[in-house]
Amino acid sequence: MCGVTNPPEENNESNEAMESSDNSLEENFNEEDVDDVDEDDDDLTFEELQAIDNKLDELNLALDAMESKRDQIHEQLIELLESSREIRKELQEEHAMHTDS
Repeated sequence: MCGVTNPPEENNESNEAMESSDNSLEENFNEEDVDDVDEDDDDLTFEELQAIDNKLDELNLALDAMESKRDQIHEQLIELLESSREIRKELQEEHAMHTDS
């Protein structure tokens, strides 16, 4: 432990805020809601579960493709930045030579 403690009134305020947050969650989500979700899961047929699984596979493939494209764009951006730096350096050197003459 680092030995730093919050003053008691700050601890009380944060505890009250957390309790208030917990109470609002309890008001919005109760055990009946959980039971309803469980019952909905039981109502799914094998075909529906298979369709969901297939859709998740499609989404995963699409995400993989997007990540791959992002990586390619990132590599191209790095190459472009390096090229830009080289060109700028060459132009500065040429400008310095013409200025020195």
